[in-house]
This record gives sequence, C-alpha cells and structure tokens, in this order.
Amino acid sequence: MEIRLGKLEDFARDVGDRLARIETKLEHVATSTAMAELRGEIKAGFAESATLNQKVNTAVHEVNNNTLKWMIGTVFTCLGILVAAVKYLH
Repeated sequence: MEIRLGKLEDFARDVGDRLARIETKLEHVATSTAMAELRGEIKAGFAESATLNQKVNTAVHEVNNNTLKWMIGTVFTCLGILVAAVKYLH
C-alpha cells in the first residue's frame, strides 16, 4: 500500500510539473476573446481603409475635372487671341 501511495505521490508531482510547463507555454497563446477583439479591429481597419479610398477617388476625380476645365478654357482663350490677332493684322 505504501509503495502505491509513493508512486501516486511521484505521479502527482510529475503531473504538477507538466501542468506548470503547459501553463507557461499557454501564456503566449491567444485566447478566443483576444482573437475576437483582433478580428473586430481588423474589420474596423478595412472599413476605414475603404472610406479613405473613396475619399481619395473623389479627390482625384475633382482634380481631373478642374484640370480639364482649365485646359478647355485655356484653349478657347488662345483661339480668341489668335482670332483677334488675325483680324488685327488683316
């Protein structure tokens, strides 16, 4: 009986040591709560990125439209000056 009890005590110590090593390793493993928080942060980041992308696209289109308006205006101004110069020299 004492031999069995001694073996059980040794086994309990061994199990305790193994459990301590497992707990030490598990400190570096993410919990499901931490993973859910990370998932939420990633989704929020993607949503923010999409909003920023839309703003950039809108700004680029505005710049393109303004550039086109100025180019057309400049062409008509040059044509007007050319017509005036031809009439003046003729």
